[in-house]
Amino acid sequence: MTWPPGEKALWAATLAAFAALLVFAGMRRVEMMDAVVTGQIEMVTPQLSGDAASYARLASETPFPCFSTEREPGILLVGRIALVLAGDPEAAVLANAHDEAGRRRVLDNFLVLRRWSLALSLLAMTALFGTALLVAGRCGALVAALLWADNLWLSVYGVGFLREDLAATFVLGTVAALVGLWRVPAERTRLRFALAAAAALCGAGLALTRLEGLGSTTLLVLAWIGARAASRQLTRRNALLAASIVAATWLLASPYLIFNSSKTGSALHPMQAHARFWRNHEFAGRPGFPTRAEVIRNSYCGEPTTPFHYVFGLHSLPAVAGRYVAGLWTGFTRYLPRLLADRDWLVWLVPFAVLALGWRRRWEGAFAVAAGIVALLPFAFILTLDTVLTPEPMATGVEPRFALPTLPFAFLWLAGGIGAAVEWLKRRRSAAEGLTN
Repeated sequence: MTWPPGEKALWAATLAAFAALLVFAGMRRVEMMDAVVTGQIEMVTPQLSGDAASYARLASETPFPCFSTEREPGILLVGRIALVLAGDPEAAVLANAHDEAGRRRVLDNFLVLRRWSLALSLLAMTALFGTALLVAGRCGALVAALLWADNLWLSVYGVGFLREDLAATFVLGTVAALVGLWRVPAERTRLRFALAAAAALCGAGLALTRLEGLGSTTLLVLAWIGARAASRQLTRRNALLAASIVAATWLLASPYLIFNSSKTGSALHPMQAHARFWRNHEFAGRPGFPTRAEVIRNSYCGEPTTPFHYVFGLHSLPAVAGRYVAGLWTGFTRYLPRLLADRDWLVWLVPFAVLALGWRRRWEGAFAVAAGIVALLPFAFILTLDTVLTPEPMATGVEPRFALPTLPFAFLWLAGGIGAAVEWLKRRRSAAEGLTN
């Protein structure tokens, strides 16, 4: 490979800058972890709680490959590996600790899981950087990485042993593979198959982290097909390759789906608990549903339900469509500024960045924008709700964690805008040099 003059030095500088940003991000998260463990953050305890506590318990109790009907195996597998290699698989539940020594063992395990969670946050940052390199170029990718490294909420959740960073890694990996497929010529068959395999592996990884990922991956591929068709670049070979990605994703996830079906009769059984949770919070106190007091005591009380029944059985089709649209709008206009924290002014630049990305990349840019909408779609239906966590209705809606998919794509779009600005400046410079010559 022959490098253009100065290109090798630019790439070396870019990678060195990204390595420095990784170190910065790691330091931010180590500081956050120390603050959490020492109780310096209000309303945050050293113990893992809520979803993270259930992941830790299941990681301790569930042997490899960590298949469970309660939770998807992705984060459980990470936790199990962490406990086996660096912790104590027999001590992950505080309620089972009968003395101070036992409690110390559990808290030490929680610290191990937080450290591995930090590594997942840096992995997701790397996935964002790689995707932004494809979509936005070097300058934009470094800005996206900086925004990820410096974000307060990503630092907090990044040491919480939650599955958001793992899911973000797989979503961004799928998008990067599909963008790569867009650019690779048809005659480079092996590379195209490798990228298709990467997209399927990332899609399956997303599904095994969140079962909603099966739908998300399918929609991402459909968005890719739509963008290719709109740009008049959709060939029969591309369509077959796209179909094979979806089929391979489902096939790779099928062992877990079969496991759930054999144990519970439902391949998507872990999603039923989420449906019950959100049904209770939406309908608490209404006839036929648990009371507010019952939901406060146990958010998963009441009759079992399925996601399909919760969404379509308890709401009309117009209401469902309206909720999804309102949820997407809420995610990007209400929760994104909150998640940007003291950088909330960036939200005003996002629309301009999206337009600039479309100007530079056209239909490829449209696919990158659609990917961000698809990533938020599994949570859009519940983003307009208020959770029943106190005796009085909360005014702040749901936990911001459910809108976290907005962040990496907002950063990606901002990176695309910067890439477009750099491209415009290069064109202006070339035009000026042409006039001079």
